[in-house]
Amino acid sequence: MLQVALGTVPQSPYSLHLEDDQIMSLELNLRVETLLVFPEDIRLLSGLGLTDGSVEGSVLYQMGEVPNVLHLRPLEEAFDVLMNVMIDEGVYVYRLKPSNTPATVIRMTHTLEEPLSMGNATLITPEMAKELVSEPMYSRQEELMRLFKEERFLRPKLPELYQNYESEIVMKEFVQKHFKFFISHVGRFADDDALLVSGYVLSSKDLETEFSLEKIGLRIGGYRNVAFTNIRPRSALLNADKSVHFTGLLIGNGKGEPGYYSLDNTFRLYLKK
Repeated sequence: MLQVALGTVPQSPYSLHLEDDQIMSLELNLRVETLLVFPEDIRLLSGLGLTDGSVEGSVLYQMGEVPNVLHLRPLEEAFDVLMNVMIDEGVYVYRLKPSNTPATVIRMTHTLEEPLSMGNATLITPEMAKELVSEPMYSRQEELMRLFKEERFLRPKLPELYQNYESEIVMKEFVQKHFKFFISHVGRFADDDALLVSGYVLSSKDLETEFSLEKIGLRIGGYRNVAFTNIRPRSALLNADKSVHFTGLLIGNGKGEPGYYSLDNTFRLYLKK
């Protein structure tokens, strides 16, 4: 196991069976960020002592861009927090407590798993760890988008899923009509010939109907216009007060042929006609 600090030994990733009739324990340490992956989207999170950074608290939480992912990190050496998490299938209670053997990645499941036992949890193999981002209901495209969006948190914990991957912070702004487009981050999975773009869009006018983000195109190298193979969300209500974050994925050249676009290219967002 990785030795983070003297006396601190993080646990390997494991699966934890969800129990709705008892309080489950989670071991944390302020030197280690813990990633929780739930089987459904998180609907509600509460608990005295939890904080998102805007108020005082003992344990900092952050909701991932993927709505079923939760990040936890203590702000103090000593703490005792009860955390309530509501997902589609019920409400679950966790006691967060300090430990020198903190959890790193925990995959919450509705089903019991058999292999190697570690308390009331289960150690998982590297193959099982990949399920953190590749649940059966997700296609490879959605898996790539999820890996890209959660790169900051998943890449240090699951580096094998980021082989032949590169990314860059871009921060560029483009204006077309009453729309503003921003590119903040680009990435490339070479083995999949996949290019990913993270950005924002807003409108200086309040739109009465939802805007289709599938109208957003990508210009590569200043001359090649392509349509994203996949974009999330597909639509959103735009106004002048709130920008909408999106992730676009391009496989090959978008027409079933190889693209192999380098991140050395210039990238520009535009509104397709």
